[in-house]
Amino acid sequence: MVAVLAALLGAGGAAAADPRCELNGLVGAAGECVCEPPWHGPTCGSLRLAPADPSTGYRATTGNAGERTSSWGASTVLIDGVWHMYAAEITLGCGMSQWTRNSRIVHSTSTDPLHEAFVRRDEVAPVFAHEPSVSRAPNGSVVLYYTASPWPSQRPLCTACAAGSTPLAARAPNGSCATAGSTDPTLMMHAASPYGPWSKPVTVLSGTPGAHVPEFGGDTNLDLVILPNGTALG
Repeated sequence: MVAVLAALLGAGGAAAADPRCELNGLVGAAGECVCEPPWHGPTCGSLRLAPADPSTGYRATTGNAGERTSSWGASTVLIDGVWHMYAAEITLGCGMSQWTRNSRIVHSTSTDPLHEAFVRRDEVAPVFAHEPSVSRAPNGSVVLYYTASPWPSQRPLCTACAAGSTPLAARAPNGSCATAGSTDPTLMMHAASPYGPWSKPVTVLSGTPGAHVPEFGGDTNLDLVILPNGTALG
């Protein structure tokens, strides 16, 4: 599989795709990994990261006296000088423990993400939707993969939250906001513009084991990149 992945990356024009260097560099004459920026380390497995500005990133509020929201997982794409972020946001001021009940996917933008926060623009996928992964197709369209539930009525929203946190009693096994793991399918939709309108979602991987490929049953948390030649790597 690693050899196939390396070959596909090479076909897509990547400058560095040696599995011995975690596909982030090439092996030099002395057998050492020569890493592509911003990777470093013996096998090019570490990122060189600058100090983060705490005022940047996704810092949306609920609108209730400016209470912060919880979010987990985001994917970004740069289009015409604007960074578009698609993030999993937990609604109604709940914490991450409520991700299978209150998570939705929202779209936000920033023209200078190193120095300014992302501004929420709209909701892309309603509750329940989680684990967004965005990519550009060779024709320029925006393609979004995500986990979603086709049975929202089986998971009532948790409403016992505030300021991005869920009370311990509510999230206890017998509490009003008790949750279970996700076995939901992976969906895909696309749009010509990052602002939409979006196509009707289609199922890419089923949440039922064996429906497509047995080992891919349940919540896959798919992350996908579309190469310039149209090949999709997940």
